[in-house]
Amino acid sequence: MGDARQRPLPPEAEDFLLNQASPSTAAVYRREIAKLVGFLGRPLDEVTGRDLMAYRRTLQGLKPATICRKLSTVRSLFRFLAEGGYREGNPAQVLKLPKAVHLSPYRILTPSELRTLLAQPDLGKPIGIRDKAMLMILAVNGLRESELVNIDREDLSRLDGYSVAVVRGKGAKVRISKIAGAVAEALDRWLEIHICPTGPLFVATRGGRVTANRISTRSVRYRVRHYARKAGITRKVWPHALRHAAITHSLANGASILKVKEMAGHASLTTTQRYLHDLDTLADNAVDYNPLTRGEAT
Repeated sequence: MGDARQRPLPPEAEDFLLNQASPSTAAVYRREIAKLVGFLGRPLDEVTGRDLMAYRRTLQGLKPATICRKLSTVRSLFRFLAEGGYREGNPAQVLKLPKAVHLSPYRILTPSELRTLLAQPDLGKPIGIRDKAMLMILAVNGLRESELVNIDREDLSRLDGYSVAVVRGKGAKVRISKIAGAVAEALDRWLEIHICPTGPLFVATRGGRVTANRISTRSVRYRVRHYARKAGITRKVWPHALRHAAITHSLANGASILKVKEMAGHASLTTTQRYLHDLDTLADNAVDYNPLTRGEAT
């Protein structure tokens, strides 16, 4: 049997792979789709939910993390085909991801809680404008607090319609984070005040004035907890709870697990898959929250 990566795929599946930003993501998808196509044995525009459930049963006995990866690929593929007009309807909606075996220490912040928290900074003051931008990046881009405070002004670049930031993650790994929609609006408002072309992106304030000193992770934690209390959230909320919400809400809204892995800077898919168990707790209201794509003001 030949290598699955070399098997010819249907043209619409090739279009799906070309739509992937990362070559590594496309390579993983190609292997999984080749196995799926081999099992189905029929054109993708004729595949039914019953066919996919039959494929799902062949995965029994595999580790939950492996099943999650395979089903995530199938769901991403058929969502692309349905939205792109390659076929009628999305049969992959019948597929449910298994619960991951690891539990997160956080109760996921709901969309309503996030909106309320993000509405707390006073945009009439420099500190409020700064804090709104920081909160938005934490809650949508899913940065770690250390990654947030270490972004420099020269790490930002402007592309067509959005900005990107160079993020220095764990183990000196570097990744690019897309900043768009309402997040970009909040950041642009901060940059109107913090005009320095070099140095820390987020700086401390003193006496209501912007300084040149980089904000500390301790200050970020304090500001997040401060706004959580103002929002009426009684439990303690740390910056990582916002990162956790960003990852989980992206998965709930249909982002592929591989794209979320890249966004979060996880070293392995296993780490990302630990967030999948929270999807059942979001019910229908999760689809209402997606400021990155909808550009909602919060």
